[in-house]
Amino acid sequence: MRPDIEWVSAWSVSRLIAQRWPMPKHISDAVLERGRRIHAWTEQLDLGMEPTPPEEIAGWCQAYRRFGYSLSPSYTQVEYNFDTGARKDGAFGWHGIADRVGVVRGKRSVLDIKSGGPQPQHPIQLAFYALGLYPQSYLKIQRLGVYLKSNGTFKVKTYSDPEDFMACHALLRQAYEEEDLTYGENSETTTGHH
Repeated sequence: MRPDIEWVSAWSVSRLIAQRWPMPKHISDAVLERGRRIHAWTEQLDLGMEPTPPEEIAGWCQAYRRFGYSLSPSYTQVEYNFDTGARKDGAFGWHGIADRVGVVRGKRSVLDIKSGGPQPQHPIQLAFYALGLYPQSYLKIQRLGVYLKSNGTFKVKTYSDPEDFMACHALLRQAYEEEDLTYGENSETTTGHH
C-alpha cells in the first residue's frame, strides 16, 4: 500500500477522464482487487525483486514476463507519482501515477498496464501522462497500452493520435470551468448578490 500523497493540483487523471468515461458500476470489487494485485506484482518485478505470482493472477503475471522478454523495456520510473502543480497563470494542473516511464525499443515511452482489453479512454489517459511528464516534447513520446490476459498472452497497443492531446485540453477546460462556475455561484449565493 502506498503512503498517502499530498497532491498540489486538484484534479487527478482518473477524475478528469471520468467526466467523459465514468467508471462502470458493474465492475466488481474482486476485479478491482485483482488489478491492484497484478500492479503490485509487476511493480515488485520491475524493481528487481523476484516475486512468486499468486495462483489467482499467475496468467496475467506470466503475460507481463513475456512482454518484458519480447520488448526489453528499460524503465526510469515505476509507478511514478507526478503532479503538474496548482493552477498558475491560466495553466491547469493535474496529477496521476504513470505505471511505467522509460525507453521501449529506443523510444522514450509512457506505459499503462491493463488486465482487460483496450477502452476508448486509454489513449487519453496515456496522453495526460505524456503531457504531464514531458510538457515540451509530449508529441514525441511513445504511448503504450500493455494489455495482459489471464491465459499468459499480451497485446501492446501504440497510441499516436495527436487528437488525444486535444481531448486532454478539453477535459481540463471542462473541469476547471465547472469548478470556477461552482465557486462563482457559491460566492454570489453567500454574499446575496445576483
